Amino acid sequence: MVEKYLLYSRIFFVTLWVMLTFGFVSQEMITPLKSLHVAVFLIADAIFLWLGVMFVKNRRDITVLAIFLILGIISSIILNREGLVITLNGTRTYFGLIFAIPILRHFMSGKNADRFISSFDKLLLYFLILQIPCVAWQFMKYGAGDRVGGSLGDWSSGMVSALIYASSFYLVSKRWDYSDFAGSLRRNYLYFLLLLPTFFNETKASFLYLVAFFLLLLPLKIKMVKQLIWILPLMLVVISGLGILYLKVTDQDADRVLSYEFVNQYLFGESTEHVVNVALAVEDDGLEVDDTWGNIIDIPRFSKLIVLPSIFKESHKSMLWGAGLGQFKGTNVVGFTPFSKRYIWLLRGSKPWIFYIIVELGILGLIWNLWLLLSMFSPRSIVTNGLNIKFFVGFQLLFLFFYSDALINLYYCSIMFYILLGTQYTSKDDIHLKKDEEQSGTTLLPAE
Repeated sequence: MVEKYLLYSRIFFVTLWVMLTFGFVSQEMITPLKSLHVAVFLIADAIFLWLGVMFVKNRRDITVLAIFLILGIISSIILNREGLVITLNGTRTYFGLIFAIPILRHFMSGKNADRFISSFDKLLLYFLILQIPCVAWQFMKYGAGDRVGGSLGDWSSGMVSALIYASSFYLVSKRWDYSDFAGSLRRNYLYFLLLLPTFFNETKASFLYLVAFFLLLLPLKIKMVKQLIWILPLMLVVISGLGILYLKVTDQDADRVLSYEFVNQYLFGESTEHVVNVALAVEDDGLEVDDTWGNIIDIPRFSKLIVLPSIFKESHKSMLWGAGLGQFKGTNVVGFTPFSKRYIWLLRGSKPWIFYIIVELGILGLIWNLWLLLSMFSPRSIVTNGLNIKFFVGFQLLFLFFYSDALINLYYCSIMFYILLGTQYTSKDDIHLKKDEEQSGTTLLPAE
């Protein structure tokens, strides 16, 4: 009889690897597989649902699931009168948020926790290494841009950059000695080199991740303030050098990229009214535009938030409850909701997570989501660098709230929440992580 841990953990890891690599494989290597994209990720959703329901046991996880079901039923079926199929299809978006923590906690707190943590650390390392050939191939083929998404595939540049920085920061933190900053830099140089793929996809968020990465390698202790006198200048040199390299590789002008006008244009566009009018002209009148998304206008992220209240008022939707689940889904099989059909120009393109969840579940859904995430940070860290790791994960999640809809992805939730739980559970082999014990370790490969 197959050991339960081996069965469940292998199903979990195989599913995660498939999601992390299917994009590149189907787009660049075996192109006929592209037609199976929906089916593959539907199977992944089903596996997460199965494992998640099986491992939802404690009060926190049950409460998260129960509130989501109540919100979803009231918003989708009762208030917005959506069909059952569309509603059920819409729930898939939230499987990572709801089930990743119960699944990971089950593996990380059981008798096989050491095996699971070792396996997941290796997955993170191999994922980082895999990005080198994938990004190199895409960069040579498409140039620096959104199509350089590494193993995740086209249009995943922001996602792969976020995961690269998070994974590398976590693995570096497991080997970091705050009392020997320069020595730790030398011993972990290979992990820093594994950040290089993020310099080839023109993801502007990468520079913020880069700054947070190195700043949070500093000790968050008052007694270490004296060391900052020489550490901060060194950090400034490292960050400046990498920033210059990033701008050079992506062929961007520093004065333009760092200017207020560029940031304002990137987030809001020329004006909200102008962008909306052009989007409506494209959708309703067939106006042709030169746009990489294909004859649609990708409305800037913050402009979407600005126009949303008026859109809800016009469509008689409640900001408190949202328009119902499944607004961002819809295929030839399931179909679109009336709201998504009417406002497809608003829902397509780049979407901040705060916009995404308010559209579907309203302000109440946003409150539920914030509580869900905050509850993950509340348990006490058992590792010396736990606070730094929490700050990095928290910074990235907060940034993505206003930047992208990364939290719809099972693989993103799995990796980020694993890193966060890594501050609460640790392998017995990681003795250098435990509080009040000396940190050490110089090898690249996670311990067996």
